[in-house]
Amino acid sequence: MRSFTDPLPLRTTAAWSRFRDVQPIPHRYGRTTGLLLQYDAQRRLFVWADHPCASMIAVTSDGQAINDWRSYAAADSAAVPVQFIEFGQPQDEGAVLAATGIGKMHARNGRPILNPADVLWDMLANIAGMDVEESDLDTFRSQCSGFVAAGSLTTLDSIHSHAQAIARSFGAVFGSRMPGYGCVFPVPIVPAPVAVAVTLDSVSLSSAAILRVKASAAITIANVTGSATANLPIKAAAALSVASVASVSASMLAIHAEVPLLLADVSATIEGATSRAGALSGTVDAVTISTAAALALKGQLSITTDAFTSVSAATSYPDPNFASVVLLLHFDGTDGSPTFTDVTGKTMTPAGNAQIDTAQSKFGGASGLFDGTGDYLTTPDHTGFNLGTGDFTVEFWAKQNTTATTMRMVSTVSTPDAGVNYYGFGCYLASTFLAFNAYNGAVVTRSASRTVDTAWHHYAFVQSGSSFYMFQEGTLLGTTASVSCGDSTSVLNIGQDWNGGSQFDGWIDDLRITNGVGRYTSAFTPPTMAFPDHS
Repeated sequence: MRSFTDPLPLRTTAAWSRFRDVQPIPHRYGRTTGLLLQYDAQRRLFVWADHPCASMIAVTSDGQAINDWRSYAAADSAAVPVQFIEFGQPQDEGAVLAATGIGKMHARNGRPILNPADVLWDMLANIAGMDVEESDLDTFRSQCSGFVAAGSLTTLDSIHSHAQAIARSFGAVFGSRMPGYGCVFPVPIVPAPVAVAVTLDSVSLSSAAILRVKASAAITIANVTGSATANLPIKAAAALSVASVASVSASMLAIHAEVPLLLADVSATIEGATSRAGALSGTVDAVTISTAAALALKGQLSITTDAFTSVSAATSYPDPNFASVVLLLHFDGTDGSPTFTDVTGKTMTPAGNAQIDTAQSKFGGASGLFDGTGDYLTTPDHTGFNLGTGDFTVEFWAKQNTTATTMRMVSTVSTPDAGVNYYGFGCYLASTFLAFNAYNGAVVTRSASRTVDTAWHHYAFVQSGSSFYMFQEGTLLGTTASVSCGDSTSVLNIGQDWNGGSQFDGWIDDLRITNGVGRYTSAFTPPTMAFPDHS
C-alpha cells in the first residue's frame, strides 16, 4: 500500500522505447493545454495524455496553429490506452508541439472529469492505487460544486504534494485525515501587494515562548509584552521597527512573510506541548488577523505566508474525537446574514430574525444573535442526535441579553402520543441554575447553580460512563448518575424549547454536540480558540 509521501506513479516514456528522453506521461483534466510527447521515430505520432480524452480542440507548433493532424485514442506498445495526435507530415526536430483538449473522462459515465474532488479521487484511487472510495469524497465533492478543474499531472512529486496543489488551485485545503480529504474556504479578493511587510501591534505573549519573525522587507513590532527573558529572533530585508517589546522563552511562534502580514490587537497565549491541545506543527498558508480577534496558540506553530489568506480567528488544534461530532456551528459570516453553517453538513433553517452578528463574538469575529421573540434555528432529525444511554457532550458559548427568565438552548424533544410520553433531550439556562432534561417516556432533570450575568460563558453537559456532569467556564457544577435520552423524531431546536417556548435572548458561539465521547469529567480550562474542524 502506498503512502502519501511516495512519488505519484505516473508512467514514463521508458515504457515505449530507448531512443527518447524519459519523461512522465501526463494525466490531464478539463480544458487544458500541454506539450506533446514524441512516440515514433518519424516524428509523426505523438502522445498528449496517458488515457483517452473527451475531445481535442487545437494543435500548435512553436505557438502557431496547424491543421494537418488527427486525434484518436488507442493502445500504445504497452497495451495502455492513450490519446494520440498524428500529423500528416513529420514535424521538425526541435519544434515545440502543444495541444489543447478536454481531458480525462469518468469510467462510469464517459463524461469529462471536471469537479476538483473527482480529480483528487481519480489521482488517489486510479493513478496511485490507494484504498479510497469515490464516496469518501462526497462532502468535498459537494463543496466543490461550481468549480471546474483544468490542469495536468506531469511530475513524479509526492502524492501529498500533488493533492495539495489540486486543492490550492481553487482555494481549498487537502488533508489525508480530513473528512472528505478536503475542505473549501472562501478566497478573498486581495490587491497585488506592493511591498512585503510584517506589522505586529499590541501582542501579549505568555511566559515560556519565543516570537520569531522573518520578512523580506519591512517589519514593525510594537507593544509586545511577556516575561523578562528576552528571546525574539527577527529577520527583515528592509525596514525594521521594534518598540515596547519584552520577549519570552520556550515554545515557538514563527512567522515567515512573503506578502504583507498584519497581526493587530491580538491577545496571544502560547503554551508548551504539554497543554491539553498538544503540539501544533506544520505550515499554515498566509494568515491575517485583525480587529479584536483572539489568537490562541498551544504548542509549536509555524505560519508561512506564501499566499495571502484572511483568517478571522486563531488557527485551531486537531480534534482526535472529530469523527464523533454530529453538529458544529461556528456562527461565522457576514453581519445580518440569516445563513448558519454546520461543519458536519446538516441544513440549518433560521426563523424570525435569527442572524449572524459581528458586534459580539467569542471566536471568529461573529456569533448567532437571537432576540428572544421568534428567533431560533432548526435542523431535521438525525441519528446522531439520539444520545441514548451512552457518552456524549453538548457544549456552547453563550452571552445572555437578559438573566430574568428561563431560556432553552438546545432541544430535540418529541411526544408521539400527544403528551403521554416524551423522548429526546434539552438543555437550558434558568435564572439561577443550569439544567438538562433527559426524556425517555418520563423526564429526568439534572440541575446545578451557576454564575448568572451577561458575560460570555462556556457551558458543557457531559455523560461519561455511569456519571453525568455539568460545567460552566470549566468549573464542575455538579455530578449525578447517568441519564437516558430516548430517540426523538423531532427536529433539533437551537434557541427555543421543542414546543416553541423559553426562547433565548442573547448570543451563541461555537456550539458542538459530540455523540459517543464524554469530553470532560473534571475541571478544565475552557477552549481558548474555536472548536477544530478536523481530526
